[in-house]
Amino acid sequence: MRVFKVADVAPEKPWVTNPNIRTEDESVITLSRRTEKWIKGVQYLVEKPLLGFGFGTENQLFAFHGIDIEDYMYTGAYIHQSYLGLALQLGLVGAALFFIPLGLLVVREIGRISSSRYDMLRSALLAVVLVALTSAFMTSWLYSMGNEAALPFWICVMLLVRTPRAA
Repeated sequence: MRVFKVADVAPEKPWVTNPNIRTEDESVITLSRRTEKWIKGVQYLVEKPLLGFGFGTENQLFAFHGIDIEDYMYTGAYIHQSYLGLALQLGLVGAALFFIPLGLLVVREIGRISSSRYDMLRSALLAVVLVALTSAFMTSWLYSMGNEAALPFWICVMLLVRTPRAA
């Protein structure tokens, strides 16, 4: 049995000198490698465009396609784009069934706000929904019920659907 001395253990590198993919110059151009993930995501979508790979499989697609974990371990296994991520899971049919009602709700609310008296509550709710749908272009949170941003979004959607219009 060998006894280790303190001198036998290699000193840990300081955090400043450790390579970090999120702080490299290249990562600014690729949006922390999101663009690379989106390109791969579109390639994967071509494989199963109608029905997708199955709900909840977004974080397993890179491993399923043989991508080395080292390529995405710092940025996570998700596509980081809610629209593409849901299309990969449910296919174009499922993604359309999910997003078309949201789009119709937004169009309806924009029409209501522009054609009637100013309704501050509806405007605020619509603003939250629009900001959330915009941020969904950069993150995969929109359909994640465990995500803290999903709760206020879906509450605002439900309030827009159920709250009567001010007279």
